Amino acid sequence: MGKVKVTANPTTGQVFTKGEGLGKDGKQYGYFRVEEKSVDMSGAVARVKVKSALKSITEEDFNRVKDILVHGAEIDGRVRTIESLTQEKGMKPKMAGSGTDALPCLKGGSQIYFRTELNTNGEADELIAHDNGAEISAAAKAKQEAALNK
Repeated sequence: MGKVKVTANPTTGQVFTKGEGLGKDGKQYGYFRVEEKSVDMSGAVARVKVKSALKSITEEDFNRVKDILVHGAEIDGRVRTIESLTQEKGMKPKMAGSGTDALPCLKGGSQIYFRTELNTNGEADELIAHDNGAEISAAAKAKQEAALNK
C-alpha cells in the first residue's frame, strides 16, 4: 500500500472542512483532502500527475485524530479513480486537455465520468478507455498549427 499526503483546504487553510447542516444521525460531518503524486513515464516526456480525493468524517471523529490528520502528514492509502458511463453523485466529466480547449472523453459516443476516493484496501482503479482519440488528436494538432501560424 502506498502513502497519500493530507492537505489543507486551499481556501480556508484548514484540514477539516465542515459540511452544511447535520447528517441524518444528527452529527456534524465534513471532510479532509488527500493528495497522491506519481511520475508517468509512458510518454516521450515524463509527467508528474497529482490526484486528490476527499474523505468524509464526523467532526467528532476528526477531533479525536486531529493530531494525526495535519497538513503534510502521510497516511496509508492511495487515490483510486472510478470511471463510469453513467453520471453518479460526485462524478465529473472526463476531459482530454484543460481549460477552454478541453474535449470530452467518449466511449461509443457516451461521455465518460469519473470520481476519486481514498482507498486503503488495495482496490485497483476502474478506468474506461475512450475511443475518440482521433478527434482529440486532430483538435490538439489544429491548436498547435494555429499557434505556429500566429
